[in-house]
Amino acid sequence: MAYEGWETTSGNLAGAYTSREKALSAVRAFVARTNEGEAESLALVHVGRRGRHTTIATGRDLVKMARQPAPGFFAVGTTGTGLPFAGPISGPFTQIQ
Repeated sequence: MAYEGWETTSGNLAGAYTSREKALSAVRAFVARTNEGEAESLALVHVGRRGRHTTIATGRDLVKMARQPAPGFFAVGTTGTGLPFAGPISGPFTQIQ
């Protein structure tokens, strides 16, 4: 299984990733470098073992998905871009006041 990031306006492959979280991390990094408007033309596609391509999310929905903490993580705040900052659930907890 693999995940691919596509730029849909040009039809170019933007990146290939071994996990969904790595692909979503790349989306978060892209939005941090540019802005959400630039992400309108992005798509995340899952490539199954038999080569079947399934679109996971595009545009704003993809950005929204990327903002959600990964399973096993907890959100503890946001970055200056409004993207979540998350830490491992097994890591040290600090009280937020």
